[in-house]
Amino acid sequence: EFLSISRNQIGNAGAISLFGALEGNQSLKHLSLSRNLIGDEAAQAMSKLLKKNTTLIEVNLYDNKIGPEGAKCLAEAVKINKNIPHFNIGYNNIGPQGALALAEALEDNTKLQELNLYGNNIKDSGLRALASMLEKNTTLREVNFSRNGISDSGVKSLMMALEINSSIRRFNISSKSSRN
Repeated sequence: EFLSISRNQIGNAGAISLFGALEGNQSLKHLSLSRNLIGDEAAQAMSKLLKKNTTLIEVNLYDNKIGPEGAKCLAEAVKINKNIPHFNIGYNNIGPQGALALAEALEDNTKLQELNLYGNNIKDSGLRALASMLEKNTTLREVNFSRNGISDSGVKSLMMALEINSSIRRFNISSKSSRN
């Protein structure tokens, strides 16, 4: 049920092999691959896995090398697989484009409860896209958008969204916070 291969620096090749081996698995619930030097190529392979696997309830990709293209692939997967309540892609570098892709994918997601986008350089434009998503998504309970180069303007768009969305119970948009 639980697989943690964190801090092993398996890289893209190792992750792609792992995702291939897990393709038919329907018992895994928690997958933690933090700090493994996983990039866009492996994110694309993981996207294929997530589209097929309906048992995962937690995905942890914290502190890897996933960029905007990898985030777009993962967004496509979470748009199809709406069964994942905990998704951590914090401390990568998805940028505003990756945030936009995730925002579009999560607008009508009714399962995701926790989203960690800590330290992804999403900037104000990415935060505005996520704020727009929060106006529509009523199942998210916890979000972490801290350490993303967000200005007062970005924070204002988030505050306006939170006036509409009453489901968020905990959010972090600080410029300095713990990394996990």
